[in-house]
Amino acid sequence: MGSECTGEENEVVVRYPEFSDEELAQRPGRTAGATGTVRTLMHHYHLGFDISGLSQMMLSRLQKGGWTCPACGETFPSGVDPRGKQS
Repeated sequence: MGSECTGEENEVVVRYPEFSDEELAQRPGRTAGATGTVRTLMHHYHLGFDISGLSQMMLSRLQKGGWTCPACGETFPSGVDPRGKQS
């Protein structure tokens, strides 16, 4: 991404799993490729794969639960870390 995503931008990616990468990239300074990368890393996060490309801010957000994976549609309730930790 051109610059680090803000908390608000992370929240947009988390809240709208049904939107395409292109639709989510309509925000200034974002690209569909960068958005797609974040969404792929969200999928990797809940599967337990490498997530070294995620920002600490996004990682903290994902750990709180309350999101749906944009890649596979699996939903994680608020307060439950998909990796098995209670927050």
